[in-house]
Amino acid sequence: MKRRRISKMVTLMLAIALVFLLASSALAASLTFTASTVYKAFTTTNSMTKTSSQTWKKWTVTPSSLSHSPNPSSYNYAMARPVGPSGELYATAYKVYANQTTSYTPNTSGLSANTVKIKIINAYYDNNGRDDIKMSINGSATGTV
Repeated sequence: MKRRRISKMVTLMLAIALVFLLASSALAASLTFTASTVYKAFTTTNSMTKTSSQTWKKWTVTPSSLSHSPNPSSYNYAMARPVGPSGELYATAYKVYANQTTSYTPNTSGLSANTVKIKIINAYYDNNGRDDIKMSINGSATGTV
């Protein structure tokens, strides 16, 4: 009887430990961004943070709205990439589209970075080097450890 009780307690403790382990690998941080007039690029003012003992697994960027004005039909996206507070590059830049989530894998520097921001680049400027097309964008970013 005593052995059965100990066995149940050990099983319960292992289950609780597993729940905490899974919870600690969940979403670590998130941020939102809004920019109504972007001719070149901007970096989010707010950031995602984690403790120094953790490493990032991935980041995601999800614009909820995105437009260019006047609207060049071939530019329905922006470029985005995770960066550090001083502009350090933490992942490759990818295209982001309204209402679609884009995932980023941290590079070596990004894995251990404590603070991460998102740099968003006007696609027209990125492709043509011209800053005469305005981009507006809103959205969110998340980081998972």
